[in-house]
Amino acid sequence: MTASAESAEAQLEGDGKPSPAAPRPLRGKAWIFAAILGGVVALDQWTKAWALDTLAPAGRDTIFAGGWLPLTLHFNRGGLWGLGSGTVSRWAFAVAAVVALALILYLYREVDRRTPLRLLALPAIGGGAIGNLIDRLRWDRGVIDFLGPFDLHFMQWPIFNVADMAISCCTIVLMISLFLDPTGLEPAQKAAPVIEE
Repeated sequence: MTASAESAEAQLEGDGKPSPAAPRPLRGKAWIFAAILGGVVALDQWTKAWALDTLAPAGRDTIFAGGWLPLTLHFNRGGLWGLGSGTVSRWAFAVAAVVALALILYLYREVDRRTPLRLLALPAIGGGAIGNLIDRLRWDRGVIDFLGPFDLHFMQWPIFNVADMAISCCTIVLMISLFLDPTGLEPAQKAAPVIEE
């Protein structure tokens, strides 16, 4: 018996019906994930390096790009919007970032290629988490923020960075995707309906 014949026979179940198709390889999705995640991390770290070299220390000066974008160097020892601070918070947020990355990898593995919003949002969120994690691990000054603050007349929008933008905006995108398609799993992994004879 040839190898192709053996393969065809192995795909048949006991009742002679072909078995469900095996999950498609993850190589294509892996490239998408790596490209988006790497792009977010690279942009975040490049802009932070620029902010350190260009902007004055917090409280001394603010540069306005074209008169509409306030840029202020700030070190955030807490989380998003400055929530939490101190040494304990530094490592707590670092551990939370690692856990979030593990969850993102698991979810991305299960995502259907036909859900582009999810394919974009998950690695972008992961890239943002890594970008801020790098800051927390390399020093105790905190995460580098430099975009803002913005005067919304009813509140001052806090200073943030590219990683925060990726996390916040793509979390909203992910929520929209989950609302439109609560499952979004690979077709081979979705439960097939059971037909009783």
